[in-house]
Amino acid sequence: MKKIVLIFIIILCVLPDGMQAQKQKRDKLLSNHVNIISFNSGEAICPGTVVQIQWDGVPASDTVKLEYSTNGGTDWIMITDTANGLSFNWTVPNTVSDNCVVRVRAKVTAPPVYEEVTIGSQTWMLKNLDVVTYRNGDSIPQVTNNIAWELVPSSGAWCYYSNNPANNSVYGKLYNWYAVNDPRDLAPEGWHIPSNAEWTTLTTYLGGENVAGGKMKEAGTSHWASPNAGATNGSGFTALPGGLRVQNGIFNFLGSITHFWSSTEYDNSNAWKWTTTCNFATFYAGNWGKLLGHSVRCIKGPAEVTIGTQTWTLKNLNVDHYRNGDTIPQITDPTEWASATFGAWCYYNNDPATKPTYGLLYNWYAVNDSRGLAPDGWHIPSDAEWTTLEDNLGGVSIAGGKLKETSFTHWSSPNTGATNESGFTALPAGYRNSSGSFFAIGLSGTWWTSTVYISWVWRRSIACTGANSDRNYQSATFGYSVRCIKD
Repeated sequence: MKKIVLIFIIILCVLPDGMQAQKQKRDKLLSNHVNIISFNSGEAICPGTVVQIQWDGVPASDTVKLEYSTNGGTDWIMITDTANGLSFNWTVPNTVSDNCVVRVRAKVTAPPVYEEVTIGSQTWMLKNLDVVTYRNGDSIPQVTNNIAWELVPSSGAWCYYSNNPANNSVYGKLYNWYAVNDPRDLAPEGWHIPSNAEWTTLTTYLGGENVAGGKMKEAGTSHWASPNAGATNGSGFTALPGGLRVQNGIFNFLGSITHFWSSTEYDNSNAWKWTTTCNFATFYAGNWGKLLGHSVRCIKGPAEVTIGTQTWTLKNLNVDHYRNGDTIPQITDPTEWASATFGAWCYYNNDPATKPTYGLLYNWYAVNDSRGLAPDGWHIPSDAEWTTLEDNLGGVSIAGGKLKETSFTHWSSPNTGATNESGFTALPAGYRNSSGSFFAIGLSGTWWTSTVYISWVWRRSIACTGANSDRNYQSATFGYSVRCIKD
């Protein structure tokens, strides 16, 4: 039987100016983070066989164009130009060739540019958030019905104030806290939802809770109700009175009050939010139910937490390119992982669904690459910097508990000693060993340091069965999580 042999896969993106970009990535080619993930290079496939082409890196709703070539990319034949859903079943044509290529072409949309204002050391969005998708492209449900809003089962939702789209252009959207806290990220790329501590930093810079609201509120009564006490907008923040949606779905106080969510949980039912009103110049914190609908402002940079004198990223790293833009190879094959002496990453168990919560796993060659794994302004912590963190939390015997996320949402029982009082929110992402096998998701989390020990590398590990932080060394071929620390 005749065969069509796929030698390699090409991913091709059409850039906004119509130019095309290609970049080789061993078995695959990567451009603008769109990947073909369905089958590998060198496969011999019989004519008439139905194979599933899969891709990622664009929202599932995006339409892409699939093409193949039998002469190495000189000429292209269209498979379809209406594929979506991140997969397509293709019937292989009756063609004989050992130089076949498949490619995906996706429109690359220039990322939106957000107006911003710098206040002290922080840079904030100048308007309330109004997105309807998470950062990965998944839709956030719009909930208009009052009963449905009240019964949303711990999942993200948004609405217009009074369900009136005309309010969007001025006030943005209202979100429940489950949207704020979703691991797929509500904030656009390059931004994050401010923590309670970051709101406190802003308030302190503006002179404290008694006067900060006045310095943040838009002046006058175009949007704010009278008397709009103390409003000068001296900070340039331009807070607007977007009102709120209460837990039973009723809307209240447009023009009189604004609440901004923080990313910080108070307890299982409540989260921290910050408030200013037309009647006072104050800006103050409180904790309200997670089902309420509040406005959201974003702050620039990765989400972070300050512990002692150090500032850490709040999530595990999930980048697939170095700081200079070069691609970091993804390795799924266990044998290839075991033999790699260059930087590489993987999803836990090669499952992309683990990325939003747990980030990516990297071998140490990626950590140590001179092109820089950490984003600009950050670096991979040394062994000594991890020790400083542990010392700030009372020593290695209890530091793990103070670093771990509480509850059993991600950690397996008994999650010993977990308080997360540091705010670090360590998660059990598991690891990949030097043979390419995956272990311990839900049971432990392990993070690389940048420090070599003889021919190994120091790392830190935290387990569900203890409150300690474990310092040990391991081969550079292991796959661990990465947290970054601010320069």
